[in-house]
Amino acid sequence: MNIYLIGFMGCGKSTAGKKLANKLEYSFLDIDEMIQKEEDTTIEKIFQDYGEGYFRQLENKYLRKLNEKSGNYIIATGGGLPCHDGNIDYINKHGLAIYLKMNTGQLFYRLKHAKKKRPLLQNKTEDEVVEYIESKLKEREPFYSKAKIVFDAFNMRISELAEEINQYL
Repeated sequence: MNIYLIGFMGCGKSTAGKKLANKLEYSFLDIDEMIQKEEDTTIEKIFQDYGEGYFRQLENKYLRKLNEKSGNYIIATGGGLPCHDGNIDYINKHGLAIYLKMNTGQLFYRLKHAKKKRPLLQNKTEDEVVEYIESKLKEREPFYSKAKIVFDAFNMRISELAEEINQYL
């Protein structure tokens, strides 16, 4: 079974995903890393050269390619992936979605020093980053909240998340 970690950028999908995969003895995949490897470029370069729309098409394509893999995977998605092209419904149909939930302040705390690595945050002041997070969270929450499990990610304990997954399964 595939377990998909969804949530806003900076909520810990990749970091928690690796630890969770180890704990549950699943394999780990990060869709952003998969895109970068397969497309032989960086996410930042894709955004610069082709824009966000093209990047969302790639996310959609690689999400669906995951079903060709056999085995059990913990999959870290991009923050916007569940909100486009019916992806959250696809995820729920083909696996277990877990929303790693954080509020604006918690996300800002994590993201304020990572703007260079985050194409959607580059060239924004701190106030603009807060506004962006608030706006995008409001827009994305209806999609994120369709996850089967909603988990408080700020003080996350992998053992608690693993226990909740086991109870669900």
